[in-house]
Amino acid sequence: MKNILILFCFISLISSPIDVYSQNKSLDSLKQLFYNQPINVSSIQICHEIALLERQINADSANHYFKLAIQHAAQKNTDIQVEVIVDYSDYLMSYANQHEKADSIIQIGIRLEKTHSNRPLELLTLYKWKSIANGVMENVEASEKAITDANQLIESNKFTDKELGIYYSDISQFYGIIGKFDLYTSSLLTAIEYYEKIDDVDGISIAYLNLAIKHVDLEQYNKVKDFGEKALDVLQDQNNAFLMGHCNVILMVANSELQFSEQAKSYGETALTIWRKLNNTVQEASILRNLSTLNRKSKNYDIALVEINESIALFQKLNIPEQLLFCWAEKAVIQAERGRQLLSTQALDSFYQIEKSLNITTTDKMSLLKTIEQVHATNENYQEAYIVQQELNILKDSLITSENLAKVEELEAQYFTKEKDAALALQKSKLDQQKTIMWIFGLLLISLLALVFVFWKNVRYRKQVNKRLLELDTAKSRFFTNISHELRTPLTLILAPLSESLKKIENPSIKEELQLAHSNGKKLADLINEILDLSKIEGGKMKLKETPVALEQLLRRILYSYHSFAQMRNFILAFSYHLPQELGVLLDVEKIEKVLNNLLSNAFKHSNPGGVITLRVSSVSYSNSHLNSKNPSMLPVVTPKKMIKIEVQDTGKGIPNQEIAKIFDRFYQIDDSSQPLQGGTGIGLSYAKETSRFMGGDLFVESELGKGSNFIFYLPLKKVKIESIVEDKNEVFEHTIPPTQDYVYRIDTDQKSKILIVEDNPEMSDFLTKILADQYECDTAMDGQIALEKIKKGNFNLIISDVMMPNMDGFELLKELKQLEKQKHIPVILLTARAMEEDKLNALRLGVDDYLTKPFSVPELIARTKNLIQNKAIRDEVAQQPSLDSEPSVSLTFEQQQLKKAETIVFENIGNGQFKVDDLASQMNYSRRQLERIIKKRTGLTPGGLIREIRLQKARQLLESRQFATIAEVRYAVGFDNASHFSKIFQDRFGIKPSMV
Repeated sequence: MKNILILFCFISLISSPIDVYSQNKSLDSLKQLFYNQPINVSSIQICHEIALLERQINADSANHYFKLAIQHAAQKNTDIQVEVIVDYSDYLMSYANQHEKADSIIQIGIRLEKTHSNRPLELLTLYKWKSIANGVMENVEASEKAITDANQLIESNKFTDKELGIYYSDISQFYGIIGKFDLYTSSLLTAIEYYEKIDDVDGISIAYLNLAIKHVDLEQYNKVKDFGEKALDVLQDQNNAFLMGHCNVILMVANSELQFSEQAKSYGETALTIWRKLNNTVQEASILRNLSTLNRKSKNYDIALVEINESIALFQKLNIPEQLLFCWAEKAVIQAERGRQLLSTQALDSFYQIEKSLNITTTDKMSLLKTIEQVHATNENYQEAYIVQQELNILKDSLITSENLAKVEELEAQYFTKEKDAALALQKSKLDQQKTIMWIFGLLLISLLALVFVFWKNVRYRKQVNKRLLELDTAKSRFFTNISHELRTPLTLILAPLSESLKKIENPSIKEELQLAHSNGKKLADLINEILDLSKIEGGKMKLKETPVALEQLLRRILYSYHSFAQMRNFILAFSYHLPQELGVLLDVEKIEKVLNNLLSNAFKHSNPGGVITLRVSSVSYSNSHLNSKNPSMLPVVTPKKMIKIEVQDTGKGIPNQEIAKIFDRFYQIDDSSQPLQGGTGIGLSYAKETSRFMGGDLFVESELGKGSNFIFYLPLKKVKIESIVEDKNEVFEHTIPPTQDYVYRIDTDQKSKILIVEDNPEMSDFLTKILADQYECDTAMDGQIALEKIKKGNFNLIISDVMMPNMDGFELLKELKQLEKQKHIPVILLTARAMEEDKLNALRLGVDDYLTKPFSVPELIARTKNLIQNKAIRDEVAQQPSLDSEPSVSLTFEQQQLKKAETIVFENIGNGQFKVDDLASQMNYSRRQLERIIKKRTGLTPGGLIREIRLQKARQLLESRQFATIAEVRYAVGFDNASHFSKIFQDRFGIKPSMV
């Protein structure tokens, strides 16, 4: 079916609208008159008139009165009986779709007319209806016989121009039915010649319109336009609104297909005015849908939406579900092209609800599937679009198969016809018959093989294309991941020296410049992390780290971080929170912060000073069907019925309509020459969109030029109970911490510890040597293989190694080191650009002592180096001490088991600040002295030091994962009551303050 639906076929069969009230009034009078007089010619004529009036009102009643008129006429008057038969046969074909019954009635009429009156006009009409009835039933032979009889009748009798015009106009229907287009056209042109002789305007315009309609089927729209304009020219000075309406409809179709959109809309609007005056609601609804399509193609979305909504309302009132199906599909396309994905999905839901209850034709379904595919592609639902494309291909294949089967049936029919003729004539030899059969089955076999080959080739091509697309996508993701990893090393060599220089420089102007460089270097690091996160999402390696959090506190903290900037630039910050203040939710805090920081920074960037930035929070009902994802596995198994709705609204310049659908595309930036360059990479909004979908939500935008934009961020509402925490405001961001006693166990020695630095980047190797050489003796190796040889020959206290190196990488070096009996206890710090979670887990499984990702903090590296070397020294010292007789000898495996048990007990009591060494010894059934010896031998730490180490490591993990909104919450969670003490020992252990994590 075409995008623009034509609700008429042969206009010569369409009568003018009927005044139902007047007709019912006339019918009542005629029925009363018919039943109040005896059966005679007059009463038969009244009965005939009743049947004609009942045709369009009550089919059963019309059928009853036609039969009654025929029965009475058979007794009284044959001429009247034939006249009733003519009209009854027309009724059976045009209104009741009973062509076989019509053919039987017509045959009776022909026999009666030939036997009694032999009137040429009645016979011509009966032959005409007989040809049409048999044509519909595909009885071509009977149809052609009726036309031959009609032509002979025309040659031997004189008919008026009006009668011949009607005949040729009606007989064209037969040629249209059997697919003889040339005869169809010539019949209508002949009818026009007769109508022109008597200046029959209606007849001429109807013939031209039928020619135009036929050319629509042939998709010859230039001819459609020509014939439609001729029909309209003929009707210009006439008062036939019904035909004028159809002329404007056909010209709207032609101009639309010829890409003359403005002319098409003009004709459509004229037709709409006519149908409304005629109260023709069906045609009005159809024209509104077509006008909506035209305005959508011209990007007049507001007008298109109004028209399609009016069309839907009318078709719902008329209860025509087939047409509603096309309306909802069109509405889905409009909303998709407007960038309203949620509304587009809602329109598709309405479409699918209706489609379930309908059994539409294959052609219509193919047209609808093309529209649905367009909707999904526009909404970036490429997986759904691909599924619809597959269904469309299956329908196409089935249609081709059906056509081939029809050809086979035609060949078989031809064969059997020839066989019958040959048998009746001369009974040709069996050899000829066998050859014919072999040819036919040979053709069938070739056709079947051809179909199989085409199908196989199509499937193979699709697989190759899909494979190539997958390879390209994988290569692209690998490229971005690798380039991002490679950027980390030079970025470290920028940030780390800058951090060191900032400590030494006292000149304010130089320090300010260095701080600016350091700040922008950190921004570059954040951008690299975003690229890596996008690669993780595409590769299905991203994981959610959901933790309970107080929603209002989290959002206030994020917004508060922009407070100083807003004051400096004269912005107004507004926070509108419409949820319970004590609401606790399950969220991935780190990802939420990244998305909201991106949206807020964009709001500031694209707004003028003095503008208003609003963060609005509420909840809405939402369902899985509204969430779109390129990777369905990213969505949660069960999406809550309630969603958190977070809006970031600004009063900036807004986004042009044509750009809204593209702003979430990766690397896309709005090209607006009227505005100053804004910079950026085009990654931020793409990252925010894909991250929100990964978390089971979505991100949309509404914008109007000159009035600002509103980004709407949906998240699943997963309620959890959280304990109320009295937050010490001074502990949210800790800057100055009074010194306290250092807890680290120190061993004094005059000899410098020896460190092996394994790094393939010469600049990074030199930098590490420079920052460690003051305290330690440093040696270097270019890769793991060289390092392993040096380790076997030397005596190192610590190894600092990169991961990505030629010949032997850091993981392989660590694995080989653990196989060496004498050197396996040397502590190892892996220092690398690889920040993937699986890389960390792999290193920990291999027994790494510490793991730092580039870019790193120099104080943190120095602190970790110092602690690991001191712990090793303690372990070596304890191992050299002789065992006391009172102490049981323990095997290494047993010590490992006891250490694991100690760690488990500490983790179970990690939030208990009163848990001490004596408690640990008691639960392990050891004396304090025995416990200290076991722990020192394996870790170099005292039992108290082990408890602190476990708590500090847990605190760092919680801070990095943003599982709590404040540092105070983290401190309480790991059993530290004193904020100053916690900050001091944390900085001593990791080289940075908790607030810097």
